[in-house]
Amino acid sequence: MIIKNGLLSRNMVIKYKMKFNDISDKEIQEKREEKKIHDYASTYLNPKNAAASNAVIENLANVNIEKFLDMKKVFAH
Repeated sequence: MIIKNGLLSRNMVIKYKMKFNDISDKEIQEKREEKKIHDYASTYLNPKNAAASNAVIENLANVNIEKFLDMKKVFAH
């Protein structure tokens, strides 16, 4: 989506009714809304930031490991 549309603020994504996978922390989004900063596109240049770490941890349960592994090789004798 970034390649096609560029970096967009949360408000622009919502305004144009774009589909996206929201992995954000709801409490943090509420604080950002209070501070009126949803008109800005957030960029994270540090790959080990807290938001990314939390997203990975929270979404591990949704990962289908069989999709990435050849199960015949994993369980080969």
